[in-house]
Amino acid sequence: MSVNITLPPTNQLSGPEDSELESSSDGTQEEETFSDWVDEDDAPTKSLFDETILPSALKAVAHDKEAHGVDIVELGNNLKLDFLKRVRLINYIRKSQSPPAEILALKADNPLFSDDAHLRPVVEDDPLLLLGNDEWSDDEDDKLGDNKKIAEMEQEFEKIRVRFEDLGRRVPELLSESETPQEMVASTSSEVAPTKPRDDDTHYFDSYSYNEIHAVMIQDSVRTSSYATFILSNPQIFKDAVVMDVGCGSGILSMFAARAGARKVFAIEASGIGLKAEQNFKDNGYEDTITLIRDKVENISLPEGYTHVDVIISEWMGYCLLYESMLDSGFTMSSMAKEVYDDALIEVVSADAVLTNDDLIKDIPIQRVTRKNLDFSSPFVLTASRPGKAHALLLYFDTWFTTDGADVPPDAEPTIAKGEGDVVTTDVLQIKARPDLVARRKSSMGPLRKKSMTGQEFIKDGKEVSFSTGPASMPTHWKQTLFLFRNPVDLKEGTCVSGRLHIRKSETNSRELDAEIHFKVQHPDLHTKELTPAKETVVQSYKIR
Repeated sequence: MSVNITLPPTNQLSGPEDSELESSSDGTQEEETFSDWVDEDDAPTKSLFDETILPSALKAVAHDKEAHGVDIVELGNNLKLDFLKRVRLINYIRKSQSPPAEILALKADNPLFSDDAHLRPVVEDDPLLLLGNDEWSDDEDDKLGDNKKIAEMEQEFEKIRVRFEDLGRRVPELLSESETPQEMVASTSSEVAPTKPRDDDTHYFDSYSYNEIHAVMIQDSVRTSSYATFILSNPQIFKDAVVMDVGCGSGILSMFAARAGARKVFAIEASGIGLKAEQNFKDNGYEDTITLIRDKVENISLPEGYTHVDVIISEWMGYCLLYESMLDSGFTMSSMAKEVYDDALIEVVSADAVLTNDDLIKDIPIQRVTRKNLDFSSPFVLTASRPGKAHALLLYFDTWFTTDGADVPPDAEPTIAKGEGDVVTTDVLQIKARPDLVARRKSSMGPLRKKSMTGQEFIKDGKEVSFSTGPASMPTHWKQTLFLFRNPVDLKEGTCVSGRLHIRKSETNSRELDAEIHFKVQHPDLHTKELTPAKETVVQSYKIR
């Protein structure tokens, strides 16, 4: 579904981006759109002008007003800033560290409010960027809106009261025509069955019970050889360790771990393919080392004599990275379903078909990610490197296997695997020691990894492996996720496509994703090369399942 929103002239007070973020792609009411994605829970928020951390965004606003004389909400209202201009203002303050007096002196025509470089968050998931329109609106407007809502509620209540009284008059008449009240209650209670919990698992696990999907994944040489290279090149991690393989499938990763010296491997698999995995273990002489547990990882208990594991391995990545929600319980399954429906397509795109730069929209450190972080809204800014007609936005992921648990810098380049013939083994990326690692480990979060429960030191040295699923690398079974435009976009060299990507778990199936993209197109002026104002904002929704 999509909708084009025509933007008003730039001298009008209301901002086009406000409409953009509050509009759904099919014109339905607000509760059916992505406008409810902002989590209302309090989130720790850093002051704009000092190092103080406040319990919530609103308390951070109050702190800055009292301590520094800057009420960021009042300033935004006075300057008539729309949503994206507020985002630019907050990111500008955080990046420039400008003094309060300089911020208070800003005018509405300051170039910073049109500079899309300030759309990139300085602080990831900055709660100040997620302040709703209610917090930014004028008090008088709030009062008028509240009064209108109260009047509408009173009218609706009166309609309900009239209908209820009418129904009360008709009940005796209806009962006399059919059955007594006691009979009606008895028949009703016997017919109403308890609501069954929604089953998102049966079809999912059934889809992994056949050989074909596992053959596809094993034959994905980038995937399989990357896991093999990391596990077999770092035996110091697996030697004498107790390993859990979550969603073992055919058992290939479990056997890699056993070959690397694991003392015991618990292979978790809820689908029927687990029986074939168990036979694979026997055929390769690992039946004493690897034990199959047929259940969901959320439901299992370790066999007697084991209270913990030292290493967890899993191939959890899905189409669009997060499809199937494999991280919600730590892990739930490793591989991908067979088909994707609706507007989001899973296809291989060649590098020469890409017209713009790429832009990082989300970094997911799985050693500490939370379920809340997996529903997100991120800005993007793409600039065309050559003229052409764009038919879609393309999404892919890069991944790293590290031995020390440290964060990978956002600008780190993954290994780009190049295929030669039918047999391809991905290269190994040897990441050198990062100077910022020591400082990062002294942060308030503490070390990401210290010791295992057995007291074993985690390995700092060893090979680190990475790969990319992007168009520059040889194709993988993940391919890339394409969000097709209803209407292709004509690009000139220097054209800017900017907007926001929203991704969240589907409300109807916890293993599926909903996505919505809001974007505008700005072309460079023929003479000045400055970007011209966008004429409209396009909003389009997608299902990933």
